[in-house]
Amino acid sequence: MSENFDQAGYWIKRHEDLKDDPRSVGTLAASREKNEEGERELKIVVSQIAKSLADSGAKSVLDLGCGYGRVTSCFLDNGFEYTGVDISPVAIEAAEKAHPSARFIEGNLSELDLQEKFDVVTVLYVFVHFVDDTLWRSFLSAAIDRLKPGGTLVFADFFPGERTATGQHVVSRPFADYIRAFKEEGVVIDDRLREDVKHTGISCSSHFYFAHLDPQAKVETYQGATLANFEMHRQAVEAKRSGNPLFIGEEEFCIEALKLLDALSEKSDPEKISDLIHLVRMIIVRRAAHEGVDLPSELTADGA
Repeated sequence: MSENFDQAGYWIKRHEDLKDDPRSVGTLAASREKNEEGERELKIVVSQIAKSLADSGAKSVLDLGCGYGRVTSCFLDNGFEYTGVDISPVAIEAAEKAHPSARFIEGNLSELDLQEKFDVVTVLYVFVHFVDDTLWRSFLSAAIDRLKPGGTLVFADFFPGERTATGQHVVSRPFADYIRAFKEEGVVIDDRLREDVKHTGISCSSHFYFAHLDPQAKVETYQGATLANFEMHRQAVEAKRSGNPLFIGEEEFCIEALKLLDALSEKSDPEKISDLIHLVRMIIVRRAAHEGVDLPSELTADGA
């Protein structure tokens, strides 16, 4: 990937150049007719998904990278309150014209600024267009963060055995990369919906995956981070004893640990996390006191 690649600018121009053409969001290498055929099949699969989710009680959907609203009707026809987000003003204008009962927002997916949460969040053939790894990871986290408790993330893409880049605007990552990221976010794959969709017999159905938040998975992730903090603190104390301090001093480490714990607190819901964080603070403070390490006042005030 070129470090100078302008992802946002690329898509805005592509929509302008291919206005009213399915290749604006589809496959440039394929004909318009082939893209239209693929879009018809996509709608069959998404309609089945929307029906299944609606039958389970889902009522609101956030479609990230909605383009000109090619799957909007699939959700509207199943009673959803639909919100679509895309960076392209041309695409948003077309979507609003075609689906006046839906809500569309023009915005950069890398800087998603929505406070609402939704029963369903869809990311359909969009992750692959985040060629920068940092932006990809940030976008994945933002998509998950828009889920209500019990909500479902629906995503479709191409998942090769190893990382591939077929153009400056495309990077396909192995599914293992997503699994690692989901684990950090406390998200687990739900195979039940996937099996239902595959029964449609549509070729693109194999591209679809489903995930939901799992509070216990998030707890386990934070416990792992906590153990790492303990180890770093132990090394800092031992370094002070030996007179050979590490690259990070014990006070600086504790300040950073405090910031991390606060960040974990803000991202999580379960009461277990709050208790865990309080316990971590207490252990750090008491161990530091035992070892004769001075801690910043903002840490001792909370954990003493």
